[in-house]
Amino acid sequence: MAKGMNPLGLEILGVGLSSDADHIITPSQEGPRVAIRKALSDAGIEPEDVATWDMHATATPGDWSELQNTLAVLPGSTAITARKGTFGHGMSVCGGWELTAQHLGFAKGKLLPVNLAGDEVHDQIRPYFCRIVQDEGHLTKGDVAGKINMGVGGINACAICRRW
Repeated sequence: MAKGMNPLGLEILGVGLSSDADHIITPSQEGPRVAIRKALSDAGIEPEDVATWDMHATATPGDWSELQNTLAVLPGSTAITARKGTFGHGMSVCGGWELTAQHLGFAKGKLLPVNLAGDEVHDQIRPYFCRIVQDEGHLTKGDVAGKINMGVGGINACAICRRW
């Protein structure tokens, strides 16, 4: 910034990683929660400061587990996005695409729309659908965003970021 460059997106404040090898595709309860708590601690951020959270959400039975993990750590005021349905499953790069979409929208004060209709949501998730940013997008409050990405075999990576 001292050289006249303007930052784009968000500043990464903290990262949390875990690998629990619990199941080949379905996330455990403890592994992702460890990554989330570690990232929050690393960033010096309290859960209630997180304005938006982007789930990995792969349209598998693991989505319910992931939502439970999110709700166990973050308060009811956090807006939730899930972009796997928009970008598809790009394997290792998909988390980067999702993080970029979150950063570009949140930096401008609006969470970009998620391609998700109410009738597409699994019955277990339906009671929480109001927390999920839908096709019209969502204005943001606060300056902190979080993102979890999960991989095969229980690998979990979480980033906590803030607007520049």
